Amino acid sequence: MWDQTTTLPAAATGTASGNVEQGPASVGCHTDEHAVDQTELLERFEGETDLLREVIDIFLGECPARLARLRAAVRHRDAAALALAAHSLTGCLGTFAAPRAVQLSREIERCAQCGDFATAEAPCVAIEGEMGRVGRELVAIRDACTPAPD
Repeated sequence: MWDQTTTLPAAATGTASGNVEQGPASVGCHTDEHAVDQTELLERFEGETDLLREVIDIFLGECPARLARLRAAVRHRDAAALALAAHSLTGCLGTFAAPRAVQLSREIERCAQCGDFATAEAPCVAIEGEMGRVGRELVAIRDACTPAPD
């Protein structure tokens, strides 16, 4: 049964220690493309880089809990909770123009709606790695949007 630990790097979660356990890095990882469509993301925020930085920080802070809810729903075989957790992730990831992660969360939600936990396992594992990629790219985008000190 799938039950991974948080895949986001310490930089993405804002922890100072750097001691964050990693999930399966290779599962569902597509290194030939970006996890986040930066052009689309910047267009969505219409150049409001202060707002973008703030929303990225909120998202990154909430990611571990969102993934924990997903894992718990699978562990408890709670289809309603899994569908809700996946739907919530879909909305957040859509905001950040993360198409692969959105695809995976939608797949998880469809499986949950059918009560198909066996089929949901593969996208649940894959979303761990993809969320790590999304987190790292959002950190880089946030940092690139941060003005240099005077």
